[in-house]
Amino acid sequence: LSPVCLGSLRRAASINAEYMGLKEGYDLGFSTASSAAFFGENQWPDLEFRNCRGEMMSFRAATESYLTAVNAYCKRLMSVFALGLGYDANWFDDKVNDPLATLRLLHYRPQSTKKRPEIGCAPHSDYGMCTALLLGEVGGLEVLMPDGGVIPVEPLKGSYVTNLGDMLQTLSGKRWKSTIHRVVNTSGKDRYSIPYFFNPNASFEVVRLRGREKPDPTDVGEPPATCETMLNARYYRSKIANATRSEEIT
Repeated sequence: LSPVCLGSLRRAASINAEYMGLKEGYDLGFSTASSAAFFGENQWPDLEFRNCRGEMMSFRAATESYLTAVNAYCKRLMSVFALGLGYDANWFDDKVNDPLATLRLLHYRPQSTKKRPEIGCAPHSDYGMCTALLLGEVGGLEVLMPDGGVIPVEPLKGSYVTNLGDMLQTLSGKRWKSTIHRVVNTSGKDRYSIPYFFNPNASFEVVRLRGREKPDPTDVGEPPATCETMLNARYYRSKIANATRSEEIT
């Protein structure tokens, strides 16, 4: 694990202190100066494997190739979002060309029947613009609806599940809602997924946008937050909540 947060995550604590999370994973980001300054340097294991074409490939080459491809997918989505917000399709181009983004390789153990509540990942929304989620064959992802109902999201081969994040909710003036979701793995099998948390550039101001007008900080009643400061605040709150939960358990 890097001094900040990239690398291997062992049995991660849940975002919601009511539950214990049953996931472990590996985080990585772009090897850029801004990403390294915020997240830390990528930690690369010395691994090789055969790809689908039977060719030997390093873990680093495979993950960096996928990171580039899924980032291109999210940038295309930003063109759609720009049009929906009343801007030209390329409005976000120079605002997401050096993203503070994270690719996470996740493993969820099956939930046990212990009395202490356990869950793959507690209900939450993602912090950034959007999340492109590549699912394995085992289900467990659930979307929480405004009426309190739950909709299971079944894996569909060759597709992404894409969640809207908190930043996009703010930009839209809350017309678009960030997706509240959780993971409940009662399949009895190990579950794998690869979310890509797509965020804008570090200095991008996250404020409500009005059509083609300039952002107006007074719309949210407080000074505008940048992507960097917003992520810092969310990570800090999550760290405090997890530390409190650990103390309660011990």
